[in-house]
Amino acid sequence: MTPWVHCPGQRHVLWHRSSFLLLAEEYHLIQIIRLRTMKKFKSEITGHLDIFVTENEDELNGEKMRWKEILIHGDPDGLKSFAKLLIKIADLNQDNVDELPIGAREHIHLRPKFDLSNSSEMVIVGRLDAKGNGVFYDRYISKDNC
Repeated sequence: MTPWVHCPGQRHVLWHRSSFLLLAEEYHLIQIIRLRTMKKFKSEITGHLDIFVTENEDELNGEKMRWKEILIHGDPDGLKSFAKLLIKIADLNQDNVDELPIGAREHIHLRPKFDLSNSSEMVIVGRLDAKGNGVFYDRYISKDNC
């Protein structure tokens, strides 16, 4: 079974533990409930940070090309706090996180109007390697395999 893979508009199994299946949407709902029940939660992103996707199109020698780009812009505080967040998740020893099942991947949600600017898209930053076995998810294609 493939651990968590994000594909918009589809339900995917986040992880499998015995006969218990937790779906990605249910997991995200649990996170939202946890946030609402927390008395005070402060975003780790300070300053200003804007993350969004652009869709581009160009023509070269009569052939149309389309591509997407993810733009990450911020002031110095916003970019530095984003960098700290990336280092924090990179340095995390997933094997020491009891709440994270074997085969799952730690990830953090950055939300518009709270962590990011109002003009940003929802962003999920996560580990590629799974807890316990270090396996990457199936959709990943290494930059060396062009």
